[in-house]
Amino acid sequence: MVHYSCDLCGKKIEEQRFVVQLEVYPALTPDDVSAEDEDRDNLTELSDILSNLDETGELELNANAAKSFRYDLCQECQREFRKDPLARHRRRFRFSEN
Repeated sequence: MVHYSCDLCGKKIEEQRFVVQLEVYPALTPDDVSAEDEDRDNLTELSDILSNLDETGELELNANAAKSFRYDLCQECQREFRKDPLARHRRRFRFSEN
């Protein structure tokens, strides 16, 4: 039997489980694509990346490449996440009035 725990609070999920999927990628506009980009040989670039992986054992990817995330949340954390998905309330600074 598969057991799930909440990726925010760490509690074992006994009831309904909620899944959050996030995808981060650079936004492109038509102005961002140049003629040079259209003429690129993507298969050659991919071949170079795979050759480097064979030689070094390390996969070097662009830091700005798309990335996906998946999290399991309990019912309580799901409610809190829906209220403030970017956790803006945690980033408020409170300065003393000195």
